[in-house]
Amino acid sequence: MERSGYENNDVVISRLLEEPYWIIDLLPGQVPAGAQGQYSAVEKYFRQTDRLTRLYRKYAELLLKLNCYCDMVVSLNSCETQEINPDPEDFVQSVSALAAPDGAEGGRFLRALFPAEEVMVDLDPGDTYVTVYDPNEILLGQIRMLAAADGLFVWHPPAASTRREKTSEENEHSISVKNRLIPRNDRAGAAALPERTERAGQGF
Repeated sequence: MERSGYENNDVVISRLLEEPYWIIDLLPGQVPAGAQGQYSAVEKYFRQTDRLTRLYRKYAELLLKLNCYCDMVVSLNSCETQEINPDPEDFVQSVSALAAPDGAEGGRFLRALFPAEEVMVDLDPGDTYVTVYDPNEILLGQIRMLAAADGLFVWHPPAASTRREKTSEENEHSISVKNRLIPRNDRAGAAALPERTERAGQGF
């Protein structure tokens, strides 16, 4: 469905990338530094294609439910094109496809913007969580209820106020973008990862 007035959201997106964010996740919060258990093995289990596809379907359907209350502008091709209020079947199928081994091919990722609320949601292929930028209290309450109904959790990173990016060192240590798992080598500044800057110019 086309809707005028949403042709250029670059300014909003650039601002949101610097705002506080929340995580919708399989876990209720960060795994503490030095925690026992087998985080890496469990993360690998949930990142298997079939399980990740089911998880991405949950995330897509959560966004569609929010779309019942306000317009949603989405892109799945590095923000080269946008679609306003996408067809539900097509949207769920496209988001689910990001779970495939080649889901990130061509720099693909999901970006959903709710312009009237000035809230944005990102999902990177292969990740088991989504990031919600600067949700207001009403929208955050709706997200919490919808996530809980699907066995998911919503939490705010305690050690960072803006979205962060992986570094090569974190990839080697199987650290999530949101720094949910802190490495056991006591690396200085582990909770303050580099700013996510490469998408600042990727708007609609």
